[in-house]
Amino acid sequence: MSYEYQHTDLLIYKAVFDDNWNSVRNIFQEHPDLRTKPINSRLETPLMIAVGTDRSHDFVKNLLSSLSSDDLIRVALAEEDKEGDTALHHAAQIGNMIDATLLLSYSCKPETILHKNNVGGTPLLFASWLGRKNDMLEFLFSKLGVLNPPPSGIPNESLVHGDLLSPAIEGEFLVLPDESDQSMPDEKKGQQYVQDETTFGVVILAYPSIIWASDGFYLFHSAISQRREKIYNLVYQMSSYKAFIASHVNHDTKENALHIAAKLAPARRLNIINGAALQMQRELQWFKEIETNFVQPACKNAYNKEGKTPRMVFTDAHKDLLKEGQEWMKDTASSSTVVATLIVTMAFAVAFAVPGGNKNEGNPVYLDRGAFMLFIISDAIALFSSATSVLMFLGILTSRYAADDFLYTLPKRMTIGLVFLFLSLAATLVAFSATLSLVLQDKVTWIAAPLLVITSIPVGLFGVLQFPLLIKLVYSTYGPSIFHKQNKRMIH
Repeated sequence: MSYEYQHTDLLIYKAVFDDNWNSVRNIFQEHPDLRTKPINSRLETPLMIAVGTDRSHDFVKNLLSSLSSDDLIRVALAEEDKEGDTALHHAAQIGNMIDATLLLSYSCKPETILHKNNVGGTPLLFASWLGRKNDMLEFLFSKLGVLNPPPSGIPNESLVHGDLLSPAIEGEFLVLPDESDQSMPDEKKGQQYVQDETTFGVVILAYPSIIWASDGFYLFHSAISQRREKIYNLVYQMSSYKAFIASHVNHDTKENALHIAAKLAPARRLNIINGAALQMQRELQWFKEIETNFVQPACKNAYNKEGKTPRMVFTDAHKDLLKEGQEWMKDTASSSTVVATLIVTMAFAVAFAVPGGNKNEGNPVYLDRGAFMLFIISDAIALFSSATSVLMFLGILTSRYAADDFLYTLPKRMTIGLVFLFLSLAATLVAFSATLSLVLQDKVTWIAAPLLVITSIPVGLFGVLQFPLLIKLVYSTYGPSIFHKQNKRMIH
């Protein structure tokens, strides 16, 4: 590359990032070829770079306006960089709706949206990686004309073919509303976008052959890989399909369904659950479900192309998540143990130093008062609850932290520990309030009501901070399984 080109390339780069078309207008007029010439080692054109910034919209608009009709089609839509990506790939990858709309205003042919790069990635697939159903994915689907079903209410059959299937699954698209919704006007039925996976049960029933669609694996395998439990639940009950896929082994990778379940879930599906420990639990629930209720016994110890069994794949794929889960469990248990230990010590000490002291014969001075009985009962509850909590947290700290422990053992101990820690904290505050009431009741007769309010503040704070975690632990460990029979009305 000559010095002149190096100089102009730098000027164009600066103009692109500054969204300053006027600074290079004269250069482009003198050297029109620079508008379409790659200006870096990745063979990216000024248009690709401008689109990739998602802010240089004025530059993109002026650049496209300056091109002839032939150059528009070739450069704006078909020119590839070193990776085989077009300008639309760049727009779709970052969700740049403004420039994507402008690019497709010149030509929105299916081959533009489904243009494959060097590894087979299309703009549509790139858009699906943005996570869930998004504006870019919806926009590209609409340009392909596959989201709106015909008047018959049947999903558009083109959705189930080839390059459209994976983005539809990745983006959680459904093309039909719930047919039971009689309140929706007929002209709007079939035009609503539904995110619920039941994403998709209607499509399966309308086109059963979609189950055999392959993009490296069958739809059922895709449901496992993408952790789509509702699709899994629906297809699982179709016994004829299940029987075949349960024993199916991918020809290229030598992997069965359990190998697929053993791999780490996509980040966007993993992150719907907070906390590495609960994420690890959900991954184990999937693996155990496929291992116990789906694959044939021979598949459990089958080797893939790399010579690994499903369990070996699971261990390798989840080692980082397992480490994060261990650290989270240890940190939570350690900090909770400190609090519980303090409560044990305090509750034990005050049991022998009751408020008001003892009479000469040893009986407490306030033995006959109701507040004293409240104190004694609360202190006993605090002592035994905090001791139980300490034991549970110690059980977590001394655990071997095997992967399977995150399925039930560790969550159970954490749940019990948190429940009794909350109970001991509440009982301690009640005992403290009862003590103050006993000591001050003769002097301040109205002390009971303010003490009740003050006591509720730390208990409420603990509930706000810890109860969400406790609820998640209980629901994930003891709640209904995510794997269950789908609505029979949908199946038949």
